[in-house]
Amino acid sequence: MKARISLTQGTIKPHYGDNSVKHKQRVMKVLKDLAANLNNQVWLVTSKEVSELETTYGKIPVLNLAGKKGAELSTSNNLKLELPDISNTKQLLKAKEVEISSNLNLAGRINDEEPYRLPYIHDYEDDNKYQINMEMNKMRESVQEAIKNNQILEDFEVEFRDHGDKFELDLQHKVYSNMRLIPAMVLQKGAHDFVLSVGNMDIEEKIHKVLRTAGHHAIIVKEEESIFGKFAKYFQYPEEFDFKSGSMWRLYASYRLDNHEKAIRFLESMIESSSWEILKESLDFWFEKLMAEQQGGNKHGYDTLIQIGNKTGFN
Repeated sequence: MKARISLTQGTIKPHYGDNSVKHKQRVMKVLKDLAANLNNQVWLVTSKEVSELETTYGKIPVLNLAGKKGAELSTSNNLKLELPDISNTKQLLKAKEVEISSNLNLAGRINDEEPYRLPYIHDYEDDNKYQINMEMNKMRESVQEAIKNNQILEDFEVEFRDHGDKFELDLQHKVYSNMRLIPAMVLQKGAHDFVLSVGNMDIEEKIHKVLRTAGHHAIIVKEEESIFGKFAKYFQYPEEFDFKSGSMWRLYASYRLDNHEKAIRFLESMIESSSWEILKESLDFWFEKLMAEQQGGNKHGYDTLIQIGNKTGFN
């Protein structure tokens, strides 16, 4: 049975801090065991540099590592992917950025370090924040108009961010600049009987969307919010940039695990006495349960909780 498993680094360690020595050993063992089965294709993805994954997991044979949301691949990966080359389009976009910023007399800078993003950054002080904000928004409108009117640039989108001491106008590829790049490319390379993604942040929801759209499974690792937390958030004024307030959050994962410890236990259950078929049947059971709950008024798919039990698998 061909299986593909996509994990993000945050799902197998605490959200803040690091694993205990015992949990580190369990993570290393389960990743080695999963990757050792040549029918499996295991990916570990991070938004940070791939070197961070290589330092910890680089010695595990046949494990595939990706950094910068998939735009940076480890040279030791078992599966060799050829990432799309859009350098010519980026140069055209960069020239348009320079032209527009020059016309507006903006003194920002372009960061051209990543293959699928082209951020324009402008620092500000308290006394000129309002003026620069107005000018950057004019630039955003001009760039959006340029993209709209140029078929070559239509695969790019613009996001505007305030980082507290600088504004960022982020021009990024709609597909290649985010977490959906790797799953989309891997699914194109061949059929898989079983595909699963495990993530814990909203930026990973795009992985889940790709897999759910293709009829596969997705798990979010997230504790259920307390009643007090929900009440407080209801009266909280939205921050200018909050990762967990985006419209993509909580939409696509089909199952939920409470924390990284249960995520580790879930991975261990995959290599113990339960066969892939039993595991798949278990997930299908929870998927059917999810559908029934949604029809009954369950708003968010991830509210279906996977219970991890003894070594024989699911309770």
